[in-house]
Amino acid sequence: MEKHTQIALKMDRLQLVSRALRRRKLREVGLWRGQMPILEYVLEHEGCTQSALAAALGLSAATVAVSTKRLAAAGLLTKEADGENLRCNRLFVTDAGREKLLAGKLVAEEHNAALFSVLTDEEQQTLCALFDKLLSQCEERGVAPSPLDNYILQNQLESEETK
Repeated sequence: MEKHTQIALKMDRLQLVSRALRRRKLREVGLWRGQMPILEYVLEHEGCTQSALAAALGLSAATVAVSTKRLAAAGLLTKEADGENLRCNRLFVTDAGREKLLAGKLVAEEHNAALFSVLTDEEQQTLCALFDKLLSQCEERGVAPSPLDNYILQNQLESEETK
């Protein structure tokens, strides 16, 4: 097996295992996959519409409708009818939603700290520089590696796989 293939497989495996561990911890604080990006977006864009949220995260209107309904039922966000267009809902994160989001960010930070604690500071800097180099290569090939772009790309790939 080619070295680059071995590296790619190890990166994929690390991502899968890391995501599974983080997801397990997020469930313990009452958050599920995909809820943090929604809460983060709504918090940063208080009063946004479901359609704006869907467009920003690259999700279907139906997915956003179901997700926001669940988040509202859990008391993490509220939907308020727009005064000018009653068919349009404005979204707001509740205090409970802010607390869950903060707890989720803490889980992610603790997970990352534990994961990378096996590396020295110098090794972490080297790894970070190597990933920057690889991400630059992806940018040159037309894929922007921001966290939001990664989330959107992941949703697109999963959508294509289910077709």
